[in-house]
Amino acid sequence: CRTVAEGRFRLTNHIRDLAPITLDEAGGLPGPDPTPQPLDLLLAALGSCLASTIRAQAAARGIALSALALDVEADLATAPSDEAHPPS
Repeated sequence: CRTVAEGRFRLTNHIRDLAPITLDEAGGLPGPDPTPQPLDLLLAALGSCLASTIRAQAAARGIALSALALDVEADLATAPSDEAHPPS
């Protein structure tokens, strides 16, 4: 996998011989953004990993799944500021 920074926040990811995946870390900038943010891709990867593991385990145990859908979310918190020790 190769990630190339393009412009202020746009990133293009090259994975094997697949089509490039463009991400954009908007950083709270206003305006519509048609590209996913890196966290979106991370959550999608986690959901895909979990779903494939669940399907493999179900198949190994002879359990037929008629459907499987996972909703993966993240709550982000900013790090607390350390006013007692400001950066130097």
